[in-house]
Amino acid sequence: MRSVTLIHATESDLDRIDLTRGYIDDLTKSELYDLSAATVKAKREADHLLKKLQAHSSSMCMLCFAEEEEVGHVWVNTTENELFIINLEVYEQYRGQGFGKAIM
Repeated sequence: MRSVTLIHATESDLDRIDLTRGYIDDLTKSELYDLSAATVKAKREADHLLKKLQAHSSSMCMLCFAEEEEVGHVWVNTTENELFIINLEVYEQYRGQGFGKAIM
């Protein structure tokens, strides 16, 4: 099994991570949204997540590394008894190599 290291994302990391890419694709594939509407919805929800991350210490974004390569990121929210995965992305060039399972 692959091994990954998780580290807290910094503000500059959050600026470069595209939280909307996969979500826009999912929304357009559902055929409920055209590209324009999907983009607006995804950006609005990503902005909401960023504000929540800044306001609550229970939400965090972690970068996922395999050796020295950043292979993805995961957004989580925690409560006293639970951990919710808000978003998990393995970057396209690293998919199918077991990184998603290792992150989980």
